[in-house]
Amino acid sequence: QIMQAHALTVAINSLRGGKPTCMGSLYWQINDVWPVSSWATVDYYGMYKAAHYTIRNLYWPVQAILRHNPANNSYTVCAINDGVGFATFEFSIRIIGVDGTVIKPRETSGLTIAANTNYVVKTIQ
Repeated sequence: QIMQAHALTVAINSLRGGKPTCMGSLYWQINDVWPVSSWATVDYYGMYKAAHYTIRNLYWPVQAILRHNPANNSYTVCAINDGVGFATFEFSIRIIGVDGTVIKPRETSGLTIAANTNYVVKTIQ
């Protein structure tokens, strides 16, 4: 269930971050109609599976996301505003290795973006 939550997070964030090429996504198979193991995030008894708690937050209209580009092993930080008004973001980005060493020091910045906008804040190689 945790792997399912991660897979759906990567897929949804990739689609949302691809605006204006992709202007939406449809989350499929929310519930099961009988007790079974499946991709559904709500089981037959109406109980949320682990992935459902993650997915319900992925479609907030104003969000910051991190997208991975495996072609050149880079990461893109995006600010998404699917709302109807301006949105203000405060970013703090720091890259830390798996051993805890700081690879890139903290960068902090503020940003205001218009409605219905996807803005690339930073690309990290």
